[in-house]
Amino acid sequence: MLHVFDVSALNAAGRYLNAPLVFEALGDLIEDKQACFPDDVLGELKRLARGEFTYTWAKAIAPSRCEKGAAYKHHQAIAHQVPDLVDHEAEHESSVVAVAAQAYSLMQEIDVTVVTEDVRVKPTRLPLATGCGQLGIPWISLANCLRTCGYGNLLP
Repeated sequence: MLHVFDVSALNAAGRYLNAPLVFEALGDLIEDKQACFPDDVLGELKRLARGEFTYTWAKAIAPSRCEKGAAYKHHQAIAHQVPDLVDHEAEHESSVVAVAAQAYSLMQEIDVTVVTEDVRVKPTRLPLATGCGQLGIPWISLANCLRTCGYGNLLP
């Protein structure tokens, strides 16, 4: 099983009281090729969390990822199949389409789950969890991912 993380999941990890231990666990998953995130997530974190531990961690672990993103054709396919994932009013493009595209492209060969906390309806775009449901991509929360991967002891 490969877990594809989005920005909301990584930001949630940074809000845990034991965030360094959670990031250490996520780093182990990435180094063991059980988790990844697309380059677009790193770009979005750079805009939203520059100077914060979450971005510093993501930038440091990025070279260890087994998958760095999907081909552009997969981005196009996702944006076409679930156009409401794209926020046409945003100044900067969200990485949710890239996360869904990466998961969707990898699903053809391996079991994949998106890890997201993006579950609430927004006025300008569909939550990633809803988009995953429409695309048939399994998704779980960060807490469920930690439990599933044997790190439930890190949860409050």
